[in-house]
Order: sequence, then C-alpha cells, then structure tokens
Amino acid sequence: MDLIILLVILVIFAAPMFLMQRKQKKQMEQLRSMQGQLLPGDHVVTTAGLHALVHLVDEDEVDLEIAPGVITRWEKIAIVKKIEDSTEAANNAFIESPKTETEAAGGATEHTDGYERPQSFGSDAGRPDDGDAR
Repeated sequence: MDLIILLVILVIFAAPMFLMQRKQKKQMEQLRSMQGQLLPGDHVVTTAGLHALVHLVDEDEVDLEIAPGVITRWEKIAIVKKIEDSTEAANNAFIESPKTETEAAGGATEHTDGYERPQSFGSDAGRPDDGDAR
C-alpha cells in the first residue's frame, strides 16, 4: 500500500515537470528556427529589448542597424523576436525621415516635438542652476 502511495506522489510531481520541459523544448526549437531564417531587412528585438533592422546575417552572428549608419554586431542567440506586422515594425523601428533643406545644407534642425535638446553633451544647457553646491 505504501508503495502505491509513493508512486502516486512521484507521478503527481514528475508529470508537471515533464510537461513543462516539453513545452520549453518546443519554444526553443521555434526560437532557433526563427533565428535561422533571419534575412536582411527583417525587424527584430534582442534580449536587451533593442529594436533593430537586420543588416547582414552570418552563421552565428547578425549585424543590426539601430539607427541610420549605426551598425552593431550581435550573436544570433540574442535575437528573441521577429516583428512581422508592418504597422508594429513602423512604430517600433527607426524610420529615417527625409532631410529638410536646412539639414541638407548643414544647418540647425528645428524640432517641433516639444523636447528641449541640449546644445552638446558637454554643455550645461537644460540643467537647473543649483548655485554653489560644491
């Protein structure tokens, strides 16, 4: 009688673990398949949450364009999702807008989004004046 109870308890604990392992294996196979089918031009998301455009695909690595002219190299295993929907891709990926005449001439850009941009990384523009806090 004790042997039957022991077997029932083992089955109760072993069955969920076995089923979870099968589900995880299936998900990993789907992920590996998606990573193997990457093509230049695909919109992807990395494990870090970076949305990018696939620029070049090698055997184990991919080059991702995160902004126009900014290409970074990543391991394929870092790609966790391929964005299929063109509407979602347009919302999440960088879309280069055409240059205005001022930008093309090398002049300053007027931004209309309400965000005040600092003049440069080293300037104090946009920082509150804290007096002589030193």
